Amino acid sequence: MKHPVFFLCTLIILFSGAQTGLAVRPSSGNPKVTVPVIRVAILKGLRSLDIHGRDLSIRDLRSFQDLYESRTPSRVTLKGEANGIMVAGVLRKTSLVSVTTTSPVLTINGKTYRGKLEIAREQDDTLTIINELDIEKYLIGLINHEISSAWNPEAVKAQAIVARTYAIFQKYQRQEDFYDLVSSVLDQVYGGTLSEDERARQAVNDTRGLILTYQGKPIRALYHSSCGGRTESSKYFTGEDLPYLRGVSCQFCSNAPNYFWIYSIPLDRLSRAIASDGFRVGNITAINVKKRSPSHRAIELNIVSDIGTITIQGEKMRKAVGYDRLKSLNFNVSIRNNEAVFMGSGAGHGVGLCQWGMKGMADRGYTYKQILNYYYPGTNLKKLY
Repeated sequence: MKHPVFFLCTLIILFSGAQTGLAVRPSSGNPKVTVPVIRVAILKGLRSLDIHGRDLSIRDLRSFQDLYESRTPSRVTLKGEANGIMVAGVLRKTSLVSVTTTSPVLTINGKTYRGKLEIAREQDDTLTIINELDIEKYLIGLINHEISSAWNPEAVKAQAIVARTYAIFQKYQRQEDFYDLVSSVLDQVYGGTLSEDERARQAVNDTRGLILTYQGKPIRALYHSSCGGRTESSKYFTGEDLPYLRGVSCQFCSNAPNYFWIYSIPLDRLSRAIASDGFRVGNITAINVKKRSPSHRAIELNIVSDIGTITIQGEKMRKAVGYDRLKSLNFNVSIRNNEAVFMGSGAGHGVGLCQWGMKGMADRGYTYKQILNYYYPGTNLKKLY
């Protein structure tokens, strides 16, 4: 194992923008800049998009040929095609272009973003838009999509540190990928400049460069909306038994909107949902939780039907029914009037920081350092840059 100081120094050099070892990723920025640059896939699966800005310049990143330039405020449409990318009505045989402007921001399909944009054509001819920007600016546009910047400032600072740590961890893990993060619940939701405000900016500035580490390394800073009374161990979610993600009792999220919830689904619809995920199931007659984690979450369920009994993982059940319907695995289930009735608590996977618990702690006078130490025991705060 490398010494922690060496590891952090390596991260600083790696994330400064000098990424010459990553052949699939264009070099980004000045090597002297020590603030990491984050590459976020802000939009995916688009057939076309409209870009608006001043002094727009579009360049083919494979041949470095200029494809489009305008010295006045202009709007240009790009479309994914079988043989390339249509730029302002002209088919260009390329799969990757960059877009720059002299404006402070670029507007894409009505939303504004800072930094540099790259547009990649995928194998299905759809377009993926990657926003490359300073991680601190990224965080300012993220806060109000993950929580509200109007929450207690200590909670907002804790969220900024956790989101920064998560982004750094993902960047380190995905060095061979074309982007570091996706702007969705799969990673973190980033909303561009329209989500920025002074409270979010202040929290990010107050914690500039701070990340959570364990034995000198950035942690896998997982977080969720509300835990319903106890956070989950990573062992039951990712399969990794991480010492700083082993679950803690939480009495601080009782004001969360989804602290208690009920969801009912007709049995025939549930049967179709499970079958569509590859399971063979008939007319359901009983549903039993076969195995629970120590935090009471359903790890495995038995589904009894007229053609037999199957065992399904709780996470697969959530996926089949819908994450927005089965808000967590902390539930009991029964059958009433030909419906499956799920009665649960909390929202999200339950691992790591409980955001509504974080709010509750801050409202009771806890500092951001105390909040982070509670949900990620054994970790330390380090200044990365």
